[in-house]
Amino acid sequence: MLDNRLAVAKLPYLSAQDRVNARAKAVAARRVRARVSSQLAAGELTVPAVMIQARHDEAIARMKVRDVFESLAGVGPQKATQLMAKFKIAEAKRIGGLGPRQRVEVIKYFS
Repeated sequence: MLDNRLAVAKLPYLSAQDRVNARAKAVAARRVRARVSSQLAAGELTVPAVMIQARHDEAIARMKVRDVFESLAGVGPQKATQLMAKFKIAEAKRIGGLGPRQRVEVIKYFS
């Protein structure tokens, strides 16, 4: 007897060209995120600027908040954990998924 709750969703069919396009889009997004991380580490970009860019760039919006914090000079895993707790941000939260209150608090703190 099959249980309807355990039904597995089938993945959509992707043609070879669709896969190539998806792969190229993924590579471009990783490059954008790597560039943002290196600019944060070098002090060329600020957290408030990243928050503003995330509104218009899906790749940046999908960056994890923890990764953004850890990219900053002088912020390691322990300090990033403290910042996440201070702003009440879940570990898996992404920049684009922050609530308005969290966004404002982070921008104020890093301004």
